[in-house]
Amino acid sequence: MFSTYWSISDYSLFLITLQSLLCESAIDALMSSPYGKPVNYEGIIENLIEITLPNHFELLMTNERKENILKVGSKYSKGRGGREKEWKDDNKKKEDAATPEVKRACGVFLDRSYEQLETYSLGLY
Repeated sequence: MFSTYWSISDYSLFLITLQSLLCESAIDALMSSPYGKPVNYEGIIENLIEITLPNHFELLMTNERKENILKVGSKYSKGRGGREKEWKDDNKKKEDAATPEVKRACGVFLDRSYEQLETYSLGLY
């Protein structure tokens, strides 16, 4: 019924709603605890090396640690059991494939949460 208004599949709407609930739960956890830091998926490896690990976890970033992170970060996380393959960013491909209605629904359900999480990740809260 609700998806008829949006002109998208029930499954797409379910996934968007689920992502929204997960984001809201993350925001609630961040607001109720001094621990935790959201990290944007875009540029996550560089962020871990340059910001999160040295600043949030106070970890000395040695060349060996950086090389290990880069090595692990270059593999697709779901490529276990002989299916190991190189990781490739497919966000642009997925965004281009999304219909205007899916993009609009994502905006309605996720924009506010995204902005709040970005604010937390930058330490501007």
